[in-house]
Amino acid sequence: MWQHVAKGFEILLSGKIYPTLFECPDYCELLRLSGMARPFPRDIAAVPANQRNSLAENAKLRANLLMLELQQLAALRQTKARALELKAPEHRHLYRLWNSKVKTSELRFFWFTEDLLRESMRQAGGKKGDRLEWLRHQMAVSYNWSLCDRIAKLHLGPGHEILAVEAEGLPMRGVTIRPGDREVRLPSDYWKNFDKYAKPLPGGAPQLFLYLVPPTHVSPYW
Repeated sequence: MWQHVAKGFEILLSGKIYPTLFECPDYCELLRLSGMARPFPRDIAAVPANQRNSLAENAKLRANLLMLELQQLAALRQTKARALELKAPEHRHLYRLWNSKVKTSELRFFWFTEDLLRESMRQAGGKKGDRLEWLRHQMAVSYNWSLCDRIAKLHLGPGHEILAVEAEGLPMRGVTIRPGDREVRLPSDYWKNFDKYAKPLPGGAPQLFLYLVPPTHVSPYW
């Protein structure tokens, strides 16, 4: 299952303090539950032993919740999946397919690197719509999950660090049930464009699942 990823995430989350995530309510709650108060310490070495022990316990709980969420999502391949820290320069810019019709679009799923964005230009040409469609296929985002008509960008500057799970995306049906839904929601033009929606999306591109996202680091790209 996803135990090895959860364990790696637990070790990272409990092993240091991530000031970049101080603007994330979930991360601040984790620190508060561990006995810390604002202004939060910026170095794990400054955290008393009892609070470090509490942080380790809470990090284990959060890692188990992450494992359950990845299992429910059922969109990522477990083989070679890993928890890791993201920082510049390697991960200075990350990108995410976006749904312009949903103002509260989920920030955690479907992030990818600048390498894949550049590859979309080589494979699909210069037209934005063609590149978005190519990226949808590589990321295997079902048509009834998101319009994928925009791209968001996350910027990490010097000293910024966040946590992620890196995994290869699984193939997905063009239209499938969304996690948490009881039935499939068909696009309004489903029968008119049945051939398009009936084709599977191949996936296979490396994806980054961001469990904690600093919102001020995210801005529109397209």
